[in-house]
Amino acid sequence: MENKKLKSLLEKLKGDLDNLEVQLNLGVMDAKQTFKKKRKEFSKTVKELETLGKEAAEEGSEKVKKMEEEANSLLELLEADFDFSYSEFNETPKKLDAFKEKLEGIFEEMGEGTEKAKSKFEKEYKDAMQRFELEMAIQKRRLEDNGEKFESWKEDILKETQELKGKLNNNIHVAEDKLDLFGKEMKLAVEHFKKAFKNLS
Repeated sequence: MENKKLKSLLEKLKGDLDNLEVQLNLGVMDAKQTFKKKRKEFSKTVKELETLGKEAAEEGSEKVKKMEEEANSLLELLEADFDFSYSEFNETPKKLDAFKEKLEGIFEEMGEGTEKAKSKFEKEYKDAMQRFELEMAIQKRRLEDNGEKFESWKEDILKETQELKGKLNNNIHVAEDKLDLFGKEMKLAVEHFKKAFKNLS
């Protein structure tokens, strides 16, 4: 019997890998314009998360004030009207991590009262954060090693992507009785891909 939840997750992962391939294959100018657009889109996500945190917390909470400070600091970079330099590519992930830490601190402080907000964060926003971090890693590498070195790195990543997609395509209709084994295999495959991407970045 087919596991519909697993199939949905695998199709989503495959879609993410397809998007990664598109990002890697963009030309320099197209990549810059696309990333500028992604920054503006992600700034909306940050504002939505800020609202989510405020709604989950107690009025006047000190943690909300700290979260707002981190959000504003992050938004200043995301909404700046210039192309990111090496400095901004280094600074933005740190600011994103600080904002996420303050947001998750609100969820922890409020306990059970934030289950709905926390669930929304996990389902709707966590993936958006990870995708943006991935796009930043690609753009940072493009800036550092534009030319033959970047092309070599890109080919290595694309090879890893194709291998992982192949495993997904071959097993996307995995039977229920093989679910546990396949889940472990896919977890290892995804971890290997992440490690390869990190090592090549």
